[in-house]
Amino acid sequence: MLPYIAVGLLLAVLTLLSAQGKWLTGSRYIALGVLIIFAGLRYQLGYDWLGYERLFEFVPDNWDVSQYGLSRSILATEPIYYLLNVAIKSIGGSFELLLLIFAVFNLIVIDRLVNKIAPGSAAFVWLIYFCVALLAVQFNLIRQAVASSFVIIALMKSSERRYWQAALWFVVGLGFHVSVIVFMPVFLVQNITPRPWHVAVSIGITVCLFGASQALGVRTLELVGGWLPEFIGSKTENYIQGFQSGAAFSGISPFAVLLVFAYLYLLTVFLKAERHVYINVAIYLTLLVLFAHVAFAEFPSLWNRIMCVSLPWQLACLWGIGYFRRLPAYARSSMLAVLATFSIGVMTYQLSRPESVPFVPYHSLAQVWLFGDQGDGRLRAEYTIQTANVQH
Repeated sequence: MLPYIAVGLLLAVLTLLSAQGKWLTGSRYIALGVLIIFAGLRYQLGYDWLGYERLFEFVPDNWDVSQYGLSRSILATEPIYYLLNVAIKSIGGSFELLLLIFAVFNLIVIDRLVNKIAPGSAAFVWLIYFCVALLAVQFNLIRQAVASSFVIIALMKSSERRYWQAALWFVVGLGFHVSVIVFMPVFLVQNITPRPWHVAVSIGITVCLFGASQALGVRTLELVGGWLPEFIGSKTENYIQGFQSGAAFSGISPFAVLLVFAYLYLLTVFLKAERHVYINVAIYLTLLVLFAHVAFAEFPSLWNRIMCVSLPWQLACLWGIGYFRRLPAYARSSMLAVLATFSIGVMTYQLSRPESVPFVPYHSLAQVWLFGDQGDGRLRAEYTIQTANVQH
């Protein structure tokens, strides 16, 4: 667990320096470099990599893609992701190289987003993102993380009114994971500045819908799934099965919903002074997260998939509205120090849970290269998955 805590403390120090206006460029690139090494050189950590490793071994090492249909019996995946596997394998690359490319791409996209919305916020965003989301997103939701990066690019292009480019990047994202279609409403309304009463009405409608039927998520998926193309509709069947199986971590997270409300309050308070499409997107993404928590309470994976996009955007906008910068220096440092301590504490608690066995201890490719130490990540992942299946 020490490597995780060490990185968290480094990011906390960089955040405090950035809050004082010191070493902004250095903090940005040090944080990005550390996280690329940490995430990109991880070795057999998490759950999802087992299935994707199997798919990588199955795909041909040439451009004969006739086996794409057969691959869906191994891991249902979208065509662009499949073709990327073929491309990496055709040049003699390994599965670890594929993960490294994903990590570098995802983290650079987030870095560009953060620097565009709120220059100087990188260390702060990376601190919270690392403690709250890095393991769940970059270590686990492999395809979704890449698809979400393309959604972030598309939203940035759309915010700049480059709509054709936005559409192109969004389609590429669909080629990695069709679930990104849930972000379509954000593209449609992002140029409409939400008023506080808009937010209040949206929250009220969401709550009423949930009160009317806790099975709203299932009914919505059943209704929409019948109208969608087969390659998308088949995904909804998987989600419905997820509801019916009764996942171990199902149910609304009161803490997460509280954070959503707190964030909406902060943004709407400062909205008049910060009228910008980036703020609009942040608010609509937050409402989408809230809707996912309420309407799809039995499918936590959907929340995480939306938060792949929403969290870095929300954090950058939170810094961008100047809330922290408007405080006196001592108050700003004290608040950020408390926030850093809390974030590292949350991460430490999460890593201490039985579900985090596949992530602890951290194991790096450097250990494999230098010492031939393969670690026991495969055994820990397989054991945890088997234990979860037995419990279900």
